[in-house]
Amino acid sequence: MANPMYGQNKADTEVAVQSDSDVFLKTYTASAAMGSDSGKVRHIQLSSTSVIAMTAINGADYAGQIVSVKNTSASGTAAHTVTLAGGTWNGTATVVTLNAPDECIVVMFDSAGDGTILVNVGSVALS
Repeated sequence: MANPMYGQNKADTEVAVQSDSDVFLKTYTASAAMGSDSGKVRHIQLSSTSVIAMTAINGADYAGQIVSVKNTSASGTAAHTVTLAGGTWNGTATVVTLNAPDECIVVMFDSAGDGTILVNVGSVALS
């Protein structure tokens, strides 16, 4: 809550961003660069029967956070990819590939932007 004597404090702004479902969860239906969404959108959904390639994501933007990537396509085997420009998904891999509906990967990033896989549902490939 903003203090009327000092204005809104940083903690209030961070809570507002973390609680905003518009940045918390986002569905992508075409290839895109994450850009300013990197570090904000923590639940990435990929939904298309055509290939989606997500780029410009930096693992360090998610330091201390848990991130999920899920293929929410209704059908198809399009190989959707999410490529990290910095950091890794598991200490070595920078690309995850989801090619079946309901495949999902959940990762926790450390302060260096390197992830630890918490859950790999289906056969999400790492390279």
